[in-house]
Parts: sequence; structure tokens; C-alpha cells
Amino acid sequence: MLPLVLSSDSHVFEPPDLWQTRIDRAFRDRAPRIERISGGDYVVVETDQILSGIGLISNAGARFEAPETISPEGRFEDV
Repeated sequence: MLPLVLSSDSHVFEPPDLWQTRIDRAFRDRAPRIERISGGDYVVVETDQILSGIGLISNAGARFEAPETISPEGRFEDV
């Protein structure tokens, strides 16, 4: 059996509608969501709190709809 390699530095790419489609309807209005504002993606919490930071490191902020923009090249060269 080949050894299992886990990366603790990679990022998870959830679909942008994750919390809008997979949470109980009673909580959807307060769940985090991704909104496109002025050409950028932002996390919005509750009704109006905008969190910044998407796209600042690694592939964070890459849109789920375009998986071809995510490249694994160079990730294992120093492992």
C-alpha cells in the first residue's frame, strides 16, 4: 500500500452556495454566504457584515465554478 500524504497547508474550496442550500431554512438568513460585490467575492455574515480576506493567500478566493484555474503544480516539490 502506498503511504498516505495529507497536506495541512491546502485550502478547501466549498461551492459558493454551500450555506444557502445545505443548511436548515430557519438559519439561512444568518448563514455565511459569498456575494459578488464590485467585481470581487466577499463573505457576508448575518445581513450586512462583510468579511475581507478572500484571495489573499494561496488559491483562496478562486471561484468554484472555474476549477481549471486551480493548479496543484509546485505543491509537492519540497515535501
